[in-house]
Amino acid sequence: MHGPSPGQSILRIAAMTRPSFLDRLAAAMPFLICGYFAVQVGVRVFISPSLGKDEAEQVLLAQEWAWGYGSQPPLYTWMAILLFRVFGEGVFALALLKNLLLAGSYLLTYFAVRRIAQDAVVAALAAVSLLLLPEVAWESQRALTHSVLVVFGTALFTYAFVRVLQDGRAIDYALLGLGFAVGCLAKFNFPIVAIAMLLAALTMPRFRTAVAAPRFLIAPAVAAAVLWQPAVWLISNRDATLSRAHKLTMTQTDSLLMSYVSGVWGLVWGAGIFLALLVVVYGAALLRSAPGRSLEASASAFVGLLMRSLGIAAALCIVLVIAFEVTQIKARWLLPLLYLTPIIVALWAYPRLASWRIGAIFAVAGLCAVTVVVLILLRTLAGPSFDRPNPLNGPYEELAQQIRDSGFRHGRIFAAFNLLGGNIHMQFPDSVVITPEYPNFALPASGPSLLIWDATRGDPVPTKLMDLFKRFSGKSLGGQTPVYVSAVMLHAERHRLRLGLIVVPPP
Repeated sequence: MHGPSPGQSILRIAAMTRPSFLDRLAAAMPFLICGYFAVQVGVRVFISPSLGKDEAEQVLLAQEWAWGYGSQPPLYTWMAILLFRVFGEGVFALALLKNLLLAGSYLLTYFAVRRIAQDAVVAALAAVSLLLLPEVAWESQRALTHSVLVVFGTALFTYAFVRVLQDGRAIDYALLGLGFAVGCLAKFNFPIVAIAMLLAALTMPRFRTAVAAPRFLIAPAVAAAVLWQPAVWLISNRDATLSRAHKLTMTQTDSLLMSYVSGVWGLVWGAGIFLALLVVVYGAALLRSAPGRSLEASASAFVGLLMRSLGIAAALCIVLVIAFEVTQIKARWLLPLLYLTPIIVALWAYPRLASWRIGAIFAVAGLCAVTVVVLILLRTLAGPSFDRPNPLNGPYEELAQQIRDSGFRHGRIFAAFNLLGGNIHMQFPDSVVITPEYPNFALPASGPSLLIWDATRGDPVPTKLMDLFKRFSGKSLGGQTPVYVSAVMLHAERHRLRLGLIVVPPP
């Protein structure tokens, strides 16, 4: 028998060295991530010019630049203000902000894991695994704002932490401090995961030197420079900051032990819901699999570090739950903590997965991405056909024209709730809008006043709205007769939104 010819040998060697489909996909992943979130911006702008609840809140808050805005840190609102000044106040700016942060989170995950593993495929695997977390893939597009920012802050801190532990240059420590500041200015629960990662590194000799080095002081210095003024506001406005703390203890029981059990169980249950799809997909992929490759020792050390970080963070959460008798845990509150899980799972599972199994995970993640886009479209375009309209179906442009026809052009607007207030401000950008929840914006000294509320069910003027008007005007409404305007909801011919309004002339 004759051996292969020289030509056949060259072809065989070329086939062995040619990048595989997974390699090409992994190399293209940053571009695919940017493309996906660009599509999400287009979809959001296409489906409705109206605002959802969290979007409307940002439009309200962005009326003034402040060091704090109540129960949430201010960074998301600052970023919204900047984009409003560039692109104008509207849906496009809000959609762009959200999807820039989401794209940044995926990209930072990709580059952090690529640094850890020196392998683009496992980096891409970790990034797309974020799509297997419903709170990140679906809820972030449907409703969230500050939670989107805290994921970005956690991703930035994680990426900077990897750089610190690998290189330890001054710029890396500065980036770590910036990441910490961004996370703290996103959500108040972020420091838990940052502290856990630092403690985990201190317990491991391989990483302890980088954290204990004098150069590490650069990180807190940068963080303090960014955080000191918001921190002063926070201390001076404790009541506003704690205004929503009651949500943590809504079902507190008479038994202290039962409160502890309820809180810890809520933490476990929330984590389980958060991770369910990720566990199912990787569990199926790992079924009857065998190790086919190995990670470098440095990458394995990082897996151990991140797992230890997750354990310390979980312990800190349990301590806080017990200390403050927290009984209500929502899955999105765990976002900064459980962000680490796709990275850990991808790094740990990668050596045990054949290429076709990795490809299957990519396919499932891609299906999740497409499903999110389709559901975002159907929720607003088809939801009303099943008697499930949502705030994006609000016909505020038509209602605003009817309000102008009733005699109000601009002035002081008192709205019954944030969703209505934000949407009305979009239609009357020259007016200042306040609500019972956000009553502290500076109102113009003169001009007419508009009181507005949802009267779809024939509701009278809400008491809180009358009290708000009396607080700022110093007088009651008297015998003012409400005027009602209504319009068919967007993409919902069977549903109408009816608003009650009272226009009070200037003194």
